[in-house]
Amino acid sequence: MRERLIESSWQALLAPQLALPLSVLLGGVLLHSMNVLITATLLPSIVADVGGSNLMSWPTTAFVASSIVAATSTGIVSSVVASRRAFCGGAVIYAAGAILCALAPSIGLVIAGRFVQGLGGGLLSALAYVLVRNVFPEALWPRVFGLFAGVWSVSVPTGPLIGGLFAGYGNWRGAFYAITGVAGLLGVTALFILPADAASDDATEPKVPALRVALICAAIALLSLASVLMGPAIKSAFIVAAIGTFVLTLRIDRGATVRSCRAMPSPCDLRLVQGYGWSGCYQSPTVRLRYTRRCSCSDCTHSVH
Repeated sequence: MRERLIESSWQALLAPQLALPLSVLLGGVLLHSMNVLITATLLPSIVADVGGSNLMSWPTTAFVASSIVAATSTGIVSSVVASRRAFCGGAVIYAAGAILCALAPSIGLVIAGRFVQGLGGGLLSALAYVLVRNVFPEALWPRVFGLFAGVWSVSVPTGPLIGGLFAGYGNWRGAFYAITGVAGLLGVTALFILPADAASDDATEPKVPALRVALICAAIALLSLASVLMGPAIKSAFIVAAIGTFVLTLRIDRGATVRSCRAMPSPCDLRLVQGYGWSGCYQSPTVRLRYTRRCSCSDCTHSVH
């Protein structure tokens, strides 16, 4: 009984064989979760340098939409190439998107870079939950998931702070160079720290809910379009259309044989979609000015028992 209590305690996570993998997985979730807020802080500096103020919300739109697509496809990717290699690949893709943003001469390439970053970030964040089962004893899963939930809250003050430092010194490209280095280091570290696993023999079993993913992306795009269109009536119409599209997605998902949240590999992965939804508040300059504060929703104070 005593050994079981020790095994499931917080102290057990400090053991070297668990602390190092935990640091890598937390780094993947943190790198992804705070990136939206870093970029939201940098966007005025980016637009002032490369232009495209009418497309100011689209870097975030591209990032969030591609993140959802990548996270939903995690089951297929991990089945084909195994979870550890997929996690390392996600870090490399993330770094590639960041370097593309750093070198971008126009807002169009910034949007493209953010789209690539979102693909890598979605894989990193979702695969962190997958790898919990490979790395930690089952008794520690609730504590690890609780730490993951806490990381999303940590990113709220950390992201704007980091972005503000780079923006204050007039070096927004430096922020993306720094992110490139961190993502590359994370990928190399994960290759040596995380335990190896095998690809699935049945790689065709997981299915991507393409219609539902497309509807979610459409809702994000409609919300972003509402921020650049003129006139309150048109803005309201697009916001209502975005809400209606999201509600339709939920209705389709409720009647589906395999629900979207089931396509992700852990019971806590719904927080990924919730996190993307909250980060969508930063797409509109108007909403961003009104709601740049710490989230007070239940997930930010959620504890896993």
